[in-house]
Amino acid sequence: MEQILQILTNLNIPFEMQEHKAIFSEEDSMDVEILLEGMDVKNLFVMPNGLTEDGTKAAADIYYSHLLFYPYQVYINWTPKEEGNILY
Repeated sequence: MEQILQILTNLNIPFEMQEHKAIFSEEDSMDVEILLEGMDVKNLFVMPNGLTEDGTKAAADIYYSHLLFYPYQVYINWTPKEEGNILY
């Protein structure tokens, strides 16, 4: 985490960090309040039904069949498209 913060600082990219408990499912996120002025936060790092075998398998199937559409080949909760990836 410190490396990421240092990179953002070195590149003069403004950021705001908010700490919260670990979130493993959408249900876990229901009682976590993240305050970002004027923005909604998408559950990019919460795997839908990620605590079940079926949910994990479904997400893995989508991820591995579209691996090149994921930045740095890291799982995020989004719909991959032929139009590029989340970075552009």
